[in-house]
Amino acid sequence: QKQPYMISGHRENRDESTVSLLEPTYQTQSEEIRIQIQNLESSHVRLGSKLKRMVNDRESLQDQSDVFHERIQIIDDTMDEIDRVDKILTKSLRGPPGRLPTLEETEARHKRKRKKHFLFRTQVELEQKREKISEKLEIQKRSQRKIQDQMHRLEIEIDKKKLELSQRESVSKSLPMIVGQSLQRSGLKIRN
Repeated sequence: QKQPYMISGHRENRDESTVSLLEPTYQTQSEEIRIQIQNLESSHVRLGSKLKRMVNDRESLQDQSDVFHERIQIIDDTMDEIDRVDKILTKSLRGPPGRLPTLEETEARHKRKRKKHFLFRTQVELEQKREKISEKLEIQKRSQRKIQDQMHRLEIEIDKKKLELSQRESVSKSLPMIVGQSLQRSGLKIRN
């Protein structure tokens, strides 16, 4: 008569808690979740540092835009002053009594016109630069929103994974026990 363990391979009091080698066990599943949490958290930190750089870049661009705005305002004020001086000179030439401008007045008037033309070209260039900066600011604003949305989704995913891990750990099975004798009980002495 064959022993029962020879038929099924099961030995009483020794094979009570069999561990399958092909299916992930509780420990590996938990560790995989922990690794996923760490990966998500590192992605969150990476996006946070990217967002911080973008905020700094945006502040720098905003400062440049403000400087261009101030320069444009100064140019506007200077062109208004040139127009005011020309009006005063024209009014004084009309009279009464009306007179022709002197050579110095004519040269000064041409000098002011050349200056006004130069200032106008400079103003156009500054406004174009300011417009480009405004476009960059708008692009960065959209990118910041996109990154913030990604960070928010990552936070939600991290919370889900942490909840899953805590639930898994709260209902965890006890680890399989290996039945056997310790070396000291078997009579072997361990030397230090």
